[in-house]
Amino acid sequence: MVLVIMGIFAGVLLSRVSRTRTDLNALAQVIMSDIRQVQADANNGRTMTDSLGQPSYRCGYGIHAESDGYLVYAGPDATAVSCAAQNKNYETGGTFSAGDIRVRAVVAPSSAATIAQDFPDIFFVPPNFTTYIDNNATTAEPARITIMIKGGSCPADCKTIDVYTSGKIQLE
Repeated sequence: MVLVIMGIFAGVLLSRVSRTRTDLNALAQVIMSDIRQVQADANNGRTMTDSLGQPSYRCGYGIHAESDGYLVYAGPDATAVSCAAQNKNYETGGTFSAGDIRVRAVVAPSSAATIAQDFPDIFFVPPNFTTYIDNNATTAEPARITIMIKGGSCPADCKTIDVYTSGKIQLE
């Protein structure tokens, strides 16, 4: 009887650990997918439509860390500003034609895993596939996004996504 109870307890414990690990992997894949989508939007010259239905080419697209997740943002209207002169980091208060605009906010969806700390802004600029990390296109250091099991410790309970200025996106 004692062995049966211990077996049930071990099974419950293992399923909890397995589910938590699955949440960690799932959150890492969602974030990587969003980064790749933002990169594709910039590289493909995705337009946004203004209130009059007119398309607007943007200076690029980026991802910015927030306290409960991250947001996807579009740079200023490429026809209204000099894209090369613009700060590539997210700046609040932009209007459709001038400044950055929020495309969508993403709240970390998992109850068992979370983004462990803020990460630098990542911004992709068309048409030359330039990647900026914290407003710098020449840094050798990647933007590092660490996802951690809540209450866990790194490295055992973490996944890391590195984004390089070369455009490479890597999950470790």
